[in-house]
Amino acid sequence: MESRLSRPLKIKCSYMRPLSLKISVPQPCAQSWDSMSPEGAGRFCGNCNKVVVDFTGLSDSQIVEILSDTSSRYCGRFNTTQLDRMLVAEKPAASLLPAVIITALLMTAGGVTTATPTNAIAIDTVQHVTGTVKDNSGNPLPGATVTLKGTAFKALTDSVGNYKLSVPPSLAGKDLILVFAFVGFDIQEMLVNAQYREGHMLKTELTSARTGLTEVVVCEPTRWQKLRHKSKKLWRWK
Repeated sequence: MESRLSRPLKIKCSYMRPLSLKISVPQPCAQSWDSMSPEGAGRFCGNCNKVVVDFTGLSDSQIVEILSDTSSRYCGRFNTTQLDRMLVAEKPAASLLPAVIITALLMTAGGVTTATPTNAIAIDTVQHVTGTVKDNSGNPLPGATVTLKGTAFKALTDSVGNYKLSVPPSLAGKDLILVFAFVGFDIQEMLVNAQYREGHMLKTELTSARTGLTEVVVCEPTRWQKLRHKSKKLWRWK
């Protein structure tokens, strides 16, 4: 059975008994499911910079229950049989708006076999750390590297020194260590509290590295050194 990952996705939900919704994929994304690296409840898409959840093995009720949460944005993988039709939940949701439209990012990969049906899965969303990097004079440092220590997640600062670094779901709610690096400056590490980073713009100031250069002084040889040098030359010619 063919499966599909979508983008951008529109989900129309109607408040009724039972609750139902319809998923459509007007603009598929090019990245394939197989090329993504495993992450949390699904796989991480570098194109969308999000975790893509596999919905292909879920029932209509499970999909409706997950996507009816309008406070979150999701990336997901769907079968073509799950698209462009009404998905009906067996049990109505406890609280929903009369009508909602959820916009999510999804992607497409043709010819993928349907996964074996499983229980409902937990949804992970990628968080971000934002901030700015400057030198000790207050000037922005464009092109500085910001790395999440112990991982491959990194970001570069823009022309005004700002950055946006993705945090994988496995580290959500945990304290992080960020590593800042720029040519000609000392490498700096920063411990970022999990609660503080939400909604805060971090500010980092890098210090110029000491080069360790020493001044070279040319000294005039003494009279004795000159005579000694001449005598060595005479003995060499004999």
